[in-house]
Amino acid sequence: MDRRDVIKSMSLALGYSLTPAALTTLLSSCVQKGTVDWSPVFLSADEAFAVEQLAEVFLPKTEIPGAKDVRAIAFLDAFISDIMKPADQDKFRLGLNHWIKKFEVRIDKSIAYATAEDFKADLKSYFDISKERQTEIKELLNTIEPGEETEEYFIYSFLFKVKNLAMFGFYASEEIGENVLSYLPIPENYQGCIPVEQIGNAWSL
Repeated sequence: MDRRDVIKSMSLALGYSLTPAALTTLLSSCVQKGTVDWSPVFLSADEAFAVEQLAEVFLPKTEIPGAKDVRAIAFLDAFISDIMKPADQDKFRLGLNHWIKKFEVRIDKSIAYATAEDFKADLKSYFDISKERQTEIKELLNTIEPGEETEEYFIYSFLFKVKNLAMFGFYASEEIGENVLSYLPIPENYQGCIPVEQIGNAWSL
């Protein structure tokens, strides 16, 4: 399975289908390098900065690249712009706006001047919660009726969408697919029963 097939499969898992043009856009966004030659389409510059910081908190650089290293933000922005339905885009935008307002009140400054620690602390406030609170959030996201959405609903929907799309872009990237996950362009003989400890990394191909 190549990256084209991976992106198709992951898109279907999220409830979206891809046209050839959209697939080309996503493949291109996977190999964006740096920020100088890249301009977001759906997000503003400040929003792209903020969402990229969130993605990096979800997928930080360790012994392997992080979300920033593989330019997950470029993939995320392209996916929202070219793949998401208008209603889903509106939902994402509402959540983003609600989240930014609360974030700036919390740190008492513009999000453009927020630090990595500010973003870490903010996400901790949403996800470092009790099991009872986790259950409440799950029920909120899964059972709320259309037209009854609250600010909290939109914020958590936004944060989970950022996490999911950041992971999507991360694992669909060439860097992760070929240099971190196990990669074998030309398959060898099939081995149907081997010990788990011999498998090594997850496979991209």
